[in-house]
Amino acid sequence: MAAALEEEGATAEVRPARDAGSLDGLDAVVLGTPLYMGALHKDVRALLEKDRGALAGLPWAVFALGPVKAGDGPHDSREQLLTALAKVPAPVSRQCS
Repeated sequence: MAAALEEEGATAEVRPARDAGSLDGLDAVVLGTPLYMGALHKDVRALLEKDRGALAGLPWAVFALGPVKAGDGPHDSREQLLTALAKVPAPVSRQCS
């Protein structure tokens, strides 16, 4: 993800969610997380809860990878992510395209 953003001219920095530190000075945030048993990784959940205020003022996106059932398509994966996000207080509306 960072390499693709840099190819488009953005400056990207990869940080584990648990070590993200302050979001001050960032122009945007992209979160990647595994989904397991229908839940976001605990470090990503903690970051979303701790940095609600900072994220509310930034464009942000989330992508997730996790086990899927045979036959699941993109819509099913999106629904799994949205269900997991609904369990965390989020700073902005949850829209997925």
